[in-house]
Amino acid sequence: KQWYQRRVRGVSQEEMHRQKVPLYFRDYCAHWFIPWRNCLADNGFTRKAGNEICAQWKHGWNMCQIRSDLDSIAEKKCLKKQGLWRVVPFSAEIFDEKRDQLMTNDNGFQFGYDRMGRPLRRKKMDLEAEA
Repeated sequence: KQWYQRRVRGVSQEEMHRQKVPLYFRDYCAHWFIPWRNCLADNGFTRKAGNEICAQWKHGWNMCQIRSDLDSIAEKKCLKKQGLWRVVPFSAEIFDEKRDQLMTNDNGFQFGYDRMGRPLRRKKMDLEAEA
C-alpha cells in the first residue's frame, strides 16, 4: 500500500527541450518556470520585471519547489515506515579499492582534497630534483 501519490510532470521532455529549459530546472515545477522565464524575456530581464510584473510566476515556482520538497520528504518517511528506504546498505569498499588504485605511487600524480572536499590531481614534485 502506498501512502503517497506519484507526482506527474506537467511538461514533457520535448516541450522543455523546445523551450530551452536548463537541465537544473527540468523538474516537477517546470510548468511554472517556463512562463516565468518567458515573462522575464518579454520584459527585457529588467528589475521591474523580476520584482513586479512576473512576480506571480516566480511565486508560483517557489511554492511548487517547496511543495515538491515536502512531497519528497513525505515519500521518504513512508518508505522508511515500510522498510524500503535504503534496503541495500551503502558500501564504500568499492570506492576504497578504486582510490587505492588511483593513488599508487607509480602513476606520477599526487592526489588529495581541498577545503571544500573537491578532489585535487596535481603532478608530483620531483623530490630528487629539489634535493
